[in-house]
Amino acid sequence: MIVTNTEQVAIYLMLGTMITLFAMFERPHNVYTLCQQTLIRLRSVYENSPNLGPNQSFFLTDTAMLEMIGSLIHGAVPSLKIRPPEDPYYVDRYLGLSTSLLPIPFQICGLNWTVSSAGHEEGDFNRIPVFLTQHGNPVSHLTSSSIDLHPICPTSRIMNLVA
Repeated sequence: MIVTNTEQVAIYLMLGTMITLFAMFERPHNVYTLCQQTLIRLRSVYENSPNLGPNQSFFLTDTAMLEMIGSLIHGAVPSLKIRPPEDPYYVDRYLGLSTSLLPIPFQICGLNWTVSSAGHEEGDFNRIPVFLTQHGNPVSHLTSSSIDLHPICPTSRIMNLVA
């Protein structure tokens, strides 16, 4: 199936999530591959549709998070870089307040791949600046003004500790 528009993204995510949930019980070692293939198929539509976010296509965040966990274990770069939601008060039904932090695990997986021997003959720390130049700063969207959320939001407390 070739995904060509945003309506097909929602259908494909639903299908991919159903297959992944079945695989979790029957073949858990296939979950990473299923999530990766699902996100690869919809990557071009997602990257070319700036309005397509987690609110318009649910199951995107959980599929991406499962793939990021697998990418970290396998030493690979995730196939899709999730954009943070435009609304700083957005709360995802599956990931809660951590949706705005999704670009950070993407960077961690990419840096893991950069310094590991999984993608190269040997790990090389000199590749880190190249990776960061290609994929951007993982916390550039988390400025002090964008994380001034509700006082009980743990994200703002965490980012104040990091800054």
